[in-house]
Amino acid sequence: MSISKSASADGSTLTIQIKGKFYFNLVKSVR
Repeated sequence: MSISKSASADGSTLTIQIKGKFYFNLVKSVR
């Protein structure tokens, strides 16, 4: 149970990092 919980937590963190990177690049290209 704890293993899958940590795995999903890592997945959400990775998704947030990817979205943040994409958003940062988007803002940079607009400027």
